[in-house]
Amino acid sequence: MAIMRIQFRTIHIDLTPSLKTYCEEKFSHIEKLLKHIDPDGASELDLELVRTTSHHHKGEVFEAEVHLKMPGKIFRVSETGSDMRAAVDKLKDKLHISVERYKDFFTKTHR
Repeated sequence: MAIMRIQFRTIHIDLTPSLKTYCEEKFSHIEKLLKHIDPDGASELDLELVRTTSHHHKGEVFEAEVHLKMPGKIFRVSETGSDMRAAVDKLKDKLHISVERYKDFFTKTHR
C-alpha cells in the first residue's frame, strides 16, 4: 500500500525516467516516516524541478522544491544546486529533518 503520492512538475527541464526513479527512491525514506503520522495514506508530495536559467552553465542553476501535504500540516522546502540530483539530495535531507521533528512532536503529544 502506497502511503504517499508523488506528483512531478518540471520547468525548463525534461523529466527523464532515470531522474524520476532517482527522486522516487530518495523520497521513499520520507514515506517510511509518514507511516507513524499518517496511517490512512492521505499524504501528497508535490515535487517541482526547475532549471532557473537557460544560458548559465556554472553555479547553482537547478532548483528543487517540495510541498508535502498531510492532514493538518504542510511542509515546504526549497533547495538549489549545480546539479539536479545534488539539489534533490539536499532537499531530501532538509525535508527529512523537518518531518522527523514533526514526528517526534506528534508522538509526544498523542501519547
